Amino acid sequence: MIITNANIVTPENNFIGSLEFESDFMSISDSNHHGLGALDFEGDYLLPGFIELHTDNLEKHFVPRPKTFWPNKLSAALDNDRDIIGSGITTVYDAISIGSYTRAKNEIVHDVINAVDEGIKKNIFKADHFIHLRCELSDPDLLENIEKYSDNQNVCFASLMDHTPGQRQWQNKEKMIEFYKKDNVVISSGNIGIDEDLIRSNDIAMKAERENRPKVVDIWKSRKILMASHDDTTEDHVIEANDYGIKIAEFPTTMTAVKKAKDLKMTNILGAPNFIRKMSHSGNVSVNEIFQEDPSFVDALSSDYVPSSLLQAVFKLFNQGHSISKAVSYVTKNPALILSLEHLGEINEKKKSDFLRVALINNTPLIKEVYKSGKRVA
Repeated sequence: MIITNANIVTPENNFIGSLEFESDFMSISDSNHHGLGALDFEGDYLLPGFIELHTDNLEKHFVPRPKTFWPNKLSAALDNDRDIIGSGITTVYDAISIGSYTRAKNEIVHDVINAVDEGIKKNIFKADHFIHLRCELSDPDLLENIEKYSDNQNVCFASLMDHTPGQRQWQNKEKMIEFYKKDNVVISSGNIGIDEDLIRSNDIAMKAERENRPKVVDIWKSRKILMASHDDTTEDHVIEANDYGIKIAEFPTTMTAVKKAKDLKMTNILGAPNFIRKMSHSGNVSVNEIFQEDPSFVDALSSDYVPSSLLQAVFKLFNQGHSISKAVSYVTKNPALILSLEHLGEINEKKKSDFLRVALINNTPLIKEVYKSGKRVA
């Protein structure tokens, strides 16, 4: 197949040209092809498929409303896949909670992992899916739960989290109350007002976190699984992660943590929704401020809870003066390097032919077409 008149974005630059591909192989030209049968992109952007490192969008389909569980598990996973591919994400690491404050997520973890496994085995997903386990260290039962899935071959990434009230992401306890109220998790009693049946006490949580952290690190190191430290807030958090050999800081919550991670040559993954909204939903540092301070502080962007935010972030960066190549790299080339996916992340004759057709409508990016291995899938 031949595509012509496309605004092709490579890591170095962008140009109007043509692309010819067959299955996983492609050739690129900076001149247009005028032969019969060529697909005219009409000047639309041709971008590499996006790579998502951490999105919990999957869990929303299993529990679409508080205490409401979707009965058909595979259907829920397929609905998520449609969200993902429709947002231009061709490779996704589905972030699944293992250990949590809320019973809901603990109840669904088995169903969620099984549904992803089934979709991968039967080759019915349009995007390439991998499992990213979000390990809640404050859960006393975490190790027992991890053991059930530590040998799952689809588990390729793990993040170490601590959502104890007053810590890391929830350093601002009022923001935590506000967040959990929307899911009917919080009741009004005392200063924090957390239903103890759903969210455990600080003493238990902190004890579990101290005991679990080194053991969880050992489990994933033994499997050679990539790890990230989640919601680092202080320099000590970052130093601790680095001392454990963890080289990825996922959603650091303060400028202090962001800078310390870079000082230690760690990789910073920041949230695209935060960047689009110009603020964190939990009161943490704005990604806009981080970019303004120094763009090199940001290595990659993650859609976190809004899959379409990656596309919007690319063009917001472009509108702020970044080259389109640089803007695209935060969601393609850089994540590919972090995840050691050497065959992905670029429009390049040596890379897999996963790419997107993107138009601008009143300065709003619109995904018109999505290709995986040279085949149109959306």
